[in-house]
Amino acid sequence: LVYQGIDTSWFAPPSQRAPAARLSVGFVGRLEPRKGIDFIWRVVEALGTDSDVEFHLKGALHPAARTAVQARLARHAAMVTHHPPSGHEEMPEFYRTLDVLLQPSRFENFGLAYAEAMATGLLVIAGKGGSACEIVRDGETGWLVDPDGPVDHVSTILRRFAADRTAFDVIRSAARADVERRFSLRACVDAKLALYREVAECGSS
Repeated sequence: LVYQGIDTSWFAPPSQRAPAARLSVGFVGRLEPRKGIDFIWRVVEALGTDSDVEFHLKGALHPAARTAVQARLARHAAMVTHHPPSGHEEMPEFYRTLDVLLQPSRFENFGLAYAEAMATGLLVIAGKGGSACEIVRDGETGWLVDPDGPVDHVSTILRRFAADRTAFDVIRSAARADVERRFSLRACVDAKLALYREVAECGSS
């Protein structure tokens, strides 16, 4: 299996960023149940407006759920900001405005957002579905959560991080290093060359 390569010089932590007053939690993708947006709403409600946590949801609204999502956004306007989707070239800068990527997807083919966010130095909390377990090592480079399960663990992590911005430095550093080792462009090129050599050797034998 050859993973998609991430440009880790492009997706990299900011050289300097003073901690904001509120912990910034991001979500990237269509605001729909497959991406776990319902889990996000439950986390928002569990934290409440006095939690020093804010959410930035970047993605399109699903036509079938547009009215309901807009109502949720209006209800939680004090904590949640919606950002329309944009080109991939704008994503590194968006990630650098965040502290956490909370992406509790029920299924991802690869989970590009997980790897990009890890490379950018974010604390990543991913949904257990699909390929997430191949990218995020639970408890070592981030966390895996059940989007249909309770939100208590995630709420506790966010509250702790909001109170102490150095609380998860070890995990964030490990995540960045793991992406560089396994998902960088260099790792992708090396894996492809190894595959081509193996195919060539089989063809010549």
